[in-house]
Amino acid sequence: MAELRVKGTGTIKLFENDNTSSVTIASPASLSADKTVTLPDADVTLVSGTMNDATALSGNIPVSNLNSGTSASSSTFWRGDGTWVAPSGGTALTGSTDNTVTTVTGADAIQGETNLTFDGTDLTLGTGNVVIGTSGKGIDFSATADSSGTMTSELLDDYEEGTWTPTMGTDGSNFTESSQLGFYTKIGRQVFVNGEVTTSSINGQSGNLMIMGWPFTVNSTAGNYSGGPVIYASGLAITSGTALSWRNDTDGTGYIHNFDSAAGGSAMTAAEWSDNGSMRFSGMFWV
Repeated sequence: MAELRVKGTGTIKLFENDNTSSVTIASPASLSADKTVTLPDADVTLVSGTMNDATALSGNIPVSNLNSGTSASSSTFWRGDGTWVAPSGGTALTGSTDNTVTTVTGADAIQGETNLTFDGTDLTLGTGNVVIGTSGKGIDFSATADSSGTMTSELLDDYEEGTWTPTMGTDGSNFTESSQLGFYTKIGRQVFVNGEVTTSSINGQSGNLMIMGWPFTVNSTAGNYSGGPVIYASGLAITSGTALSWRNDTDGTGYIHNFDSAAGGSAMTAAEWSDNGSMRFSGMFWV
């Protein structure tokens, strides 16, 4: 049972029946002076009415108990400076479905990209390409296990494919070609090539045969060996039954090798080529 007491000092106290918790409404000077509501051992719950003079309040006050103020409505919010305002700006999200990645499509406009989704594990690009915008950047495979050798890079930073024009000659002097075809695919440091050269004259050249005109500069570091097979040839002056291959030396020159002896063979020379010679080859080299 609650009890109301009026003290001689002008203080009104409302006690609960345990005589320990109370609400005090104090008027130190006169009825027109400030009123203070305190509760020493519990919370104050404002059932109805308003709570004014917020500068004298401390602690946390439920939003539902704030003064409605000016412009308070379901479309406004309470700011830290004590005013109610309507939200400004804001952008509607369009074209969004589960797991779509959102992008900015213009001023104050965002939308879900239906071709780009992320399910928490996999990022999926439905159509289009992944564009590497900076040279030297790519796909980093550092999360994978390393080999038993010495790993120097796990970044796949280049891919390219195209055509090139192979030339044939000796010591930098070209034969006269009637047909030159070549294709290449570059993956990282490795370049896969194939080519075909047909000549109409060797222009009286002598010396070792060379394939030149590679689409990239061949790596000159020792150990970067490269080459491949000769897969077709005609119009040559070589011993029947011998095999041919080519190799790239560190100076970037592709020498043709003739396996014409038990000792391992030798470099093919201009004398073993004819004016109407033709050769097709494939292989790879390092850059």
